[in-house]
Amino acid sequence: MTLSQILTTRRSIRAFKPQKPSDQLITELIDAAIQAPSASNSQPWRFLVIKDPSSIQAMRVAVEEASQHILGLLDPQGQKLFKEYGKYFIRFADAPVVIAPIFKVTQILSNFLPDNLPDVTWMESQSAVISISLSVQNLLLMAHEKSLGASVMTGPLIANTALTKILSIPDKWHLAMLIPLGYPAEDPDPTSRKPAHKMIRWIQ
Repeated sequence: MTLSQILTTRRSIRAFKPQKPSDQLITELIDAAIQAPSASNSQPWRFLVIKDPSSIQAMRVAVEEASQHILGLLDPQGQKLFKEYGKYFIRFADAPVVIAPIFKVTQILSNFLPDNLPDVTWMESQSAVISISLSVQNLLLMAHEKSLGASVMTGPLIANTALTKILSIPDKWHLAMLIPLGYPAEDPDPTSRKPAHKMIRWIQ
């Protein structure tokens, strides 16, 4: 496939066959991910590859418990809306493999500037988020090229504290998302995209 074909035919896959991708194939996806650009070439990323079913189920339980806690804070109408929305947060649990990208904020300017410069702090934190996001896009595109399916899930981060503990994420590292991965058991139709001319604001 050409790059254009990869970009336009990739889909978010949420249903998987039981077969696990090989470690070699997963490593190829990570190798593609780490080719991404990053702020100051800091490469502020690591990739946790979860294959153990008991760990994946522990993560599912953590997200379900967080969902129940949130439900208890809502009125009946809010509960109805959240139940419809929150049911998607545990879809990762049906995947044979889950990749958990983590990132670390690289402090360069803030090491020698005064502490009262919030824009610098914000810039450095955003740089780390942008860097890990660029790497994940590489991973998703390579997965599609290799006939694998994946999707990005940030909903499970409602249980961020519990997931951080389950995955033994080191201090100063942050969970960015979960990526369920496997061989697709579905072929979703393309979702609509707004045309480019509606997305552009020319400043000239």
